Amino acid sequence: MTNIKKILSNAFFLFLMKRHYFLNFVIIRFLIKTLGIEKFGELEFCKSIAFYFYIFINFGFNYISSRKIHLERENKKNVSKIYFTTQTCKLVIIFFLLPVQLLIANIFLTEKKHIFLLFSLISIASSLSPIFIYQGLNKMPYLLATDFFSKLFLAIIIFKAIKTKADGWIYPLAYAFTDTARALITNFWIYKKEKLTLYFPKLKEIKILVTEGFHSFFFVTSRTIYERLPQIIIGTNLGLKSVGIYTVAVKIIGEINVFISQFIQATFPFSDKIQHKKFFKNSIIFIFFISAFVYSFPGKIISIFTKEKIPEALLLLKIASIVPVPVFIYTFFIINMAPKYKKEKLCSKIILAISTFCMICLSRTTCSLKNFVILITFSETLCACIILWIFRKTLKEKNV
Repeated sequence: MTNIKKILSNAFFLFLMKRHYFLNFVIIRFLIKTLGIEKFGELEFCKSIAFYFYIFINFGFNYISSRKIHLERENKKNVSKIYFTTQTCKLVIIFFLLPVQLLIANIFLTEKKHIFLLFSLISIASSLSPIFIYQGLNKMPYLLATDFFSKLFLAIIIFKAIKTKADGWIYPLAYAFTDTARALITNFWIYKKEKLTLYFPKLKEIKILVTEGFHSFFFVTSRTIYERLPQIIIGTNLGLKSVGIYTVAVKIIGEINVFISQFIQATFPFSDKIQHKKFFKNSIIFIFFISAFVYSFPGKIISIFTKEKIPEALLLLKIASIVPVPVFIYTFFIINMAPKYKKEKLCSKIILAISTFCMICLSRTTCSLKNFVILITFSETLCACIILWIFRKTLKEKNV
């Protein structure tokens, strides 16, 4: 199998594992219809806050460790070492984050603390799913199968148990149960299937892995902070119904960005072997057509989630339709090119500056859903332009 086939295969399975489109759309549509847009907004509000813990726990390990395992895939001893060191790092981070989660739940989210804590448990369980080793060993179909059945079981529980608005808490509870079960099964299966050897990493090895993962962590965190921040600010200032409207409007853009993230993650183990310039040009054309499709048919896309007519959501989706293009541009260069040309620190500073600028503006922007989407679209585009300018000479090289 060629490298490009492996990349596309890994990207496809990573995407399906993260987002079973049909099941997700059906679940969201059902929740909005049964719980109402306001209750759905409350769930999304708590999920947005809890999602940050998932980012911190992963700490860029899914990029770094997948590549390491791919390079050492024939050496079971080294694969075991990388696997257990990665999972140990995650457990250490979880240990330090648990008090923070409890503090947020009991001080800032007293009325919604049970929902928030359930979503926090989901973040922990999801982060412990060993995506990196399945990707590094090219065994994504096995992980996809486990994920599909867990999502199917989740859908069955939701459709059977949630009948009224008062049953909203069942959604995060069922989600936490299925994700925990999936994490346990996938870890146990790969341990037995690959005959891994139990390994207790040294403190020095943990420090090295954290240092190596910092670049990817910083990039992902900086992006995610201001991607999820609008839902938190909107929920605080405009109410939970507005969170629901905003989520419905930008959901498809979020799904496309998830695919882009998985696509780039899939290229990472092969970044030394692919022709970056050709790959970049073909990919950007494909993503441009996706954005054009979203811009042209916002009404049909919104109707996937709800039959209720929400004119504001149509406008928001049109504005945000351009976002996948700049997201792909800077994600591709920062993840695949920056390490090769020793520009990680420069790119990290740019991401930090633009993220800080965006967060300040979001906190001071006149509370309007339209203003939030315009600001995020502008920030993403600005970031892509600056990153392209930094790598302008690289693109002119023939052997890239």
